[in-house]
Amino acid sequence: MYGRRTPEDIFDIMTKYSVSYMILEDSHCLAPSRSGCRLPDLIDVDNGIVRFSFTYCLQLFFYCYYITLLLLFVIIIIYYFYY
Repeated sequence: MYGRRTPEDIFDIMTKYSVSYMILEDSHCLAPSRSGCRLPDLIDVDNGIVRFSFTYCLQLFFYCYYITLLLLFVIIIIYYFYY
């Protein structure tokens, strides 16, 4: 999940090992990379994948972030109109 794989690849791997839960650690996904030695970069080297795309965990992090912002916006709108 921390490497640059498609969601389909991640799903196939997780179902192969009967995984029920994934723990998303944002410090691995969002760590700055100056020398190419963060965890996603090392996993990409091991997998033989090109580095110039977003990791799946980063996509999940931004998805959760935007959903949280959307829910917060809805709560503010509801509060504004009802109170």
